[in-house]
Amino acid sequence: MEIEHTDEVERRRPQFPRRKRRRLTRGLLLAGLPAVLLGGWLLCTGTARAFGPGGGGDGAHGEHRRGAFMEKRIDRILDQVNATDAQKQQVKAVFARVKPELKTLHEERAKLRQAMSAAFAANPINSAEIERLRQETLRLAERKSAVFTKAVIEAGQVLTAEQRKKVTEHMGRHRGPKGL
Repeated sequence: MEIEHTDEVERRRPQFPRRKRRRLTRGLLLAGLPAVLLGGWLLCTGTARAFGPGGGGDGAHGEHRRGAFMEKRIDRILDQVNATDAQKQQVKAVFARVKPELKTLHEERAKLRQAMSAAFAANPINSAEIERLRQETLRLAERKSAVFTKAVIEAGQVLTAEQRKKVTEHMGRHRGPKGL
């Protein structure tokens, strides 16, 4: 059975020429995309500012909390793998040794984040400066990752193979499929 197209059916359906639809879609995308990107960027930087330089709820005590959290987490993991007192001391010494360097890298990242905000707010936007800051942020993240990975390896050498396996299982349970 074939449906007949009457004038009444044609009048009810809005008729936009293809070209007008494309222009409307393109206009909405061009107007909406920058707003969405700006909103996402402001949300990220605003969240970082709300948690302060130390990553805690307020800037004054965030650094202390982050350090205390890391120490408690290390203690909990070492207890779960039945580490000896000597192993606990060695592992804690490794992370205590890298803590000042990680703190310095964290402070550098905060400065880069502020510079990125200033560069984005400048009129006109200097895209070359923003790109330079982005690349510097990546280099800094690589340095931080290398320092932390080296510490994890050094701490892992203190533990037995069975203890390292338990640490990996513990991390898998708490970080999902990402594991360590």
